[in-house]
Amino acid sequence: MSQCNEFAEMISSHVDGVLSPEETRKLEDHLVTCSSCRATLDAFLAADAAARETVIPGEQVWTDMWDRIQSDLATRENRSILFARLWRGAAFAAAAAAILLTLYVFGPQTRTPVDATSRPGFQVLSVEVGAPEYTAVVMNAADGQFPVVWIERI
Repeated sequence: MSQCNEFAEMISSHVDGVLSPEETRKLEDHLVTCSSCRATLDAFLAADAAARETVIPGEQVWTDMWDRIQSDLATRENRSILFARLWRGAAFAAAAAAILLTLYVFGPQTRTPVDATSRPGFQVLSVEVGAPEYTAVVMNAADGQFPVVWIERI
C-alpha cells in the first residue's frame, strides 16, 4: 500500500499519456498486483472518456445565451424603473393625505359656538375655561337627576 502513493500521480499521468515508456512499464507491472490502483485507473479512464464525449456548444448557442441575458437585464431594469415610479407616486399621495389630515385636525374651525344657556330643560351650574380653545359647561337637568358635562371646542 505504501507503494501506491508513489503510483498515484503516475496513474493520472498515464491517462494523460505523458509517461515515459519506462514509467509506463513500471506502472503496468504494479497494476498486475494491486487491485486498488487498478480501480483508481479505471475511475480515471471513465472520467477521461466522459470528458472527451462532452459536446462543446457552437457559436450560435453562446450568441443566443448572451441575447437572453441582455433581454432579462433590460426587463429587470424596466421593472425597477416602473417600481421606482410607483413608489414615488405612492409617497406623493401619502404626503398629500397627511397634509390634508393635518389641516383638517389642526386647521381653523369655522363653527359658531352654541350658547349653553339656551338649552331648554337644563340649568347651567358652572362654566370653566380650561384652555383657550375648550370650554367645559356643567349643566343639571331640569328635574335635577342627571348632571351633564358639555365640552365645546371654540
